[in-house]
Amino acid sequence: MDLRTLRKRLRYSQEELGRVAGVRAATISDIERGKIRSCSYATVTKLAVALNSTAPAIAAAIEASHSEARS
Repeated sequence: MDLRTLRKRLRYSQEELGRVAGVRAATISDIERGKIRSCSYATVTKLAVALNSTAPAIAAAIEASHSEARS
């Protein structure tokens, strides 16, 4: 499952997720478009907390976002 799917399940816009997680909306956009393949542990952890998930699940979602964008 990619990051966009996780975000939309909670009905967050990129901006809302950014505010909740303390991550720039532009970073979330770049992840979802596959421009970023990996993030710092701090960013992954912030996203995990905001999305009620785990760091490994978010890391996998980021990788899935990258893979889907390249398909």
